[in-house]
Amino acid sequence: MTIFDSFLLAQLDVFIPVSGIALLILFCFELSVSLRLLLWRQPALAPVEIRQDESSSRARRRNSYD
Repeated sequence: MTIFDSFLLAQLDVFIPVSGIALLILFCFELSVSLRLLLWRQPALAPVEIRQDESSSRARRRNSYD
């Protein structure tokens, strides 16, 4: 094994755990931000009850709007 090979292996021994920890921190940060946004999100649509008047539905059928 040459000096370059041993230097490369030493770099990988440090790089792989550090990059794994950095990715884990980034994932946890993204997850916490997403959960915070989901909890604080206001409902986009309020439930609305649709009522149909009998006289308007008959008039529509008579005028063939349906």
